[in-house]
Amino acid sequence: MTKEYTEQREPTHMTPQCSALYEVEKKTRSTGARIGKLRVGDTKMSTPILWLGHRVGGTPKPWQAFHLPGVLMNALDIFATGQASQKAREAGINRYLGLDPSCPTLLDSGGYLYLKRNDLEADPCDILNLYEDLAPTIGAVLDYPLDPFVAIEVNQRRWQQTLVNTRLMFERNGHLTLMPVVHAHSVSQAQKACTELREIIGEPVIVGIGSLVPLMRTHHDGRLLVERTAGQHKSSRHLAVEVIKTVRTEFPDAFLHVFGVGGTTTMHLMFALGVDSLDSIGWRLKAGYGAIQLPGLGDRFTGNEHRRNRTLLIEDAVAKEALIECQCPVCQEHSTFERRLIALDSSFNNRALHNAWVFVQEVNAFREWVKADSVEQFVSQRLQHSPLKSLLPAVFDRISKVDSDGWVGGFNVSEHLRDSAAL
Repeated sequence: MTKEYTEQREPTHMTPQCSALYEVEKKTRSTGARIGKLRVGDTKMSTPILWLGHRVGGTPKPWQAFHLPGVLMNALDIFATGQASQKAREAGINRYLGLDPSCPTLLDSGGYLYLKRNDLEADPCDILNLYEDLAPTIGAVLDYPLDPFVAIEVNQRRWQQTLVNTRLMFERNGHLTLMPVVHAHSVSQAQKACTELREIIGEPVIVGIGSLVPLMRTHHDGRLLVERTAGQHKSSRHLAVEVIKTVRTEFPDAFLHVFGVGGTTTMHLMFALGVDSLDSIGWRLKAGYGAIQLPGLGDRFTGNEHRRNRTLLIEDAVAKEALIECQCPVCQEHSTFERRLIALDSSFNNRALHNAWVFVQEVNAFREWVKADSVEQFVSQRLQHSPLKSLLPAVFDRISKVDSDGWVGGFNVSEHLRDSAAL
């Protein structure tokens, strides 16, 4: 069991952060988007990066079909698997999964799942010991996400316990690279949380943001949250954007990861805000619902059953053309649209593998548009059919602030507002 939160101590600078080095190679002038290289020990990663979430014993394993930038696993999922957990601890996470030793792995602590079990007394040292056995590239501290609809005191207790766990895990860490995580549901909370983390670990090379999934999820939650915050934000999604921009400003040089919001549409918003890293289990979840992903489009369902809010692939000419052009391992085995549709509709594994491919290719495409310094054009095109396009003015609003390299945002917001209104 963990100790109760006590007074802040003097700042401590932890050596494990020194094993990581992040270098930004290019920034866009009118958005926060950037590309770079993260090195952790002998492992090198190009950013932005998307970590595909995977479950113990889950199929398919996309890395057996094509190169993956990174894989995310959940510590509690591994703890709960009994004999498989022991095998993973003996072999290490990469060998256990059959990953190339050079493939980056990120372990989430499982804090959200602990909360679902109403457990705030999980031992962070148990998590740290698991990380030491599994030897991931990066391990997230044991953190407890906030809920926008519980009492303020409950969220305060969760954050204070996250700080306790952060200090304990960094103090007792040996050689692992740990990721501290910020949780906030307001700009002022985000600023305060960054200050408190800095007092514990110094200036982080790697930092995460959690608790944004409920803010990004639905319009209904958004309206309720606006009422509870005196209407300071147009929606909970707008608040999420402001929280990210705040943490990015507080830690301008850090490798920034945002948990749980790496969908094929949302990723482009996040990367345009200056987020370096995302994760998603959506490639599997969408497949489970019978849906596939295609560039610039929402879910397209492979069956022929009409349901509310479902777009069938066979009734969308643009989606049909995109599927014909798909280069994923599944589609490449079939020469016609009809055969590809049958292959995808008949198999969860085929849909999941196709989705994983599309997720990774979308990140690669974003990186190329950063190199061309044309992120606004690309993101606007990808979001033109999405409700998230209402966030574009907030994402592209680079108010004249000098960044760490002396660049000044020069984007014309009024022109973009006219452009986005025509989408």
